[in-house]
Amino acid sequence: MSPSLQPEQKVRIANAFSKAAKAYDQIARLQKSVVKHVCKLAKQSLSDNSSQPLRILDLGCGTADLATQLEQEISCFDYVGVDIAPGMLEVAKSKMTTKGYQRDFVLADIENLPELGQFDLIISSLAIQWCDIKLVFSQFEKHLKKNGCFVLSTLLDGTLAELNQTWLKLDETRHINQFLAEDTLRHKLQAISSLTSNVLSCVEELSYPNVLSIMHELKGIGANEVVNSDKQRKLTKAVLRQLEELYPTCNNEKVVSWHIAYIKGQLKNI
Repeated sequence: MSPSLQPEQKVRIANAFSKAAKAYDQIARLQKSVVKHVCKLAKQSLSDNSSQPLRILDLGCGTADLATQLEQEISCFDYVGVDIAPGMLEVAKSKMTTKGYQRDFVLADIENLPELGQFDLIISSLAIQWCDIKLVFSQFEKHLKKNGCFVLSTLLDGTLAELNQTWLKLDETRHINQFLAEDTLRHKLQAISSLTSNVLSCVEELSYPNVLSIMHELKGIGANEVVNSDKQRKLTKAVLRQLEELYPTCNNEKVVSWHIAYIKGQLKNI
């Protein structure tokens, strides 16, 4: 999703994720799967890094699932989590305190970070799709150590395609957020001269008993806020019935596709 959102749009997104924060960990099935893969890639990237303890920066940290998973992968590290949603940070702080971990959290926009020092690793899982890619990666020159690396995940065009096509049968208003196409993402990354990066992509499919359960999950993870869209049709019982009838069914289930990109890289040695 690019270019950068307007301040009022960012406020709406922050509010949506704050409202979803308390139940987020119980609902976010896809996010947990992606977090595990981000951590796996991060560990591979750090295999030759002897710096101890590692300093790790988590962009759009949410409820700190990445921090929790990293505890199982990396023995010793200092962690700073950044998020724009106060509610998410409250849950993240509470989770870390309960587990007995001392972690730092900062309320900030990842397109415009405060001074946080430099890090061995910058990570992010399913956050930068809400941002201007160029602005996010412009932060890396200041916050990434010379031999540091980054591992991020984001959503691509094609995500929620089944739901999008079903809505289009009812009206022409956009009800689904638009994400960058993979080729566009690659071109944007190639245009950042200070970084070298590699993109891996995949599609994950989740099944649901009905459309209502899809809508509940999108709302429950804060992903129901559609930016840059005209006034959307309200999800009344009548509209929901129409969506249920029109949505394709496979083995008595409704399938949702999520197109995901994993981005690995580092600063160029200039």
